[in-house]
Amino acid sequence: MSRYTVVWWPRAEADLAEIWTTTKDRASVSAAANQIDQRLARKPRVWGQQLRDSRFRAEIGTLRVYYRVSDDDRRVEVVGIAEIHEDD
Repeated sequence: MSRYTVVWWPRAEADLAEIWTTTKDRASVSAAANQIDQRLARKPRVWGQQLRDSRFRAEIGTLRVYYRVSDDDRRVEVVGIAEIHEDD
């Protein structure tokens, strides 16, 4: 199986950094971010919920990630990330 290259948009990286610096459980956020990279590199279309065209959303731990998949390029672009709160 050919893996996908996972690329984070600068805004998504900045949002993840903000989440990490403001959370009480940094280890959990770090673990979820690592799992996002691993899952997107393997099966991005299977893991997430398709929103439209090549855009997807998925959740892991306390993070919700938005991403685009390009099968031709074998590339996944993380375009957004947000922290999930209990009232979401």
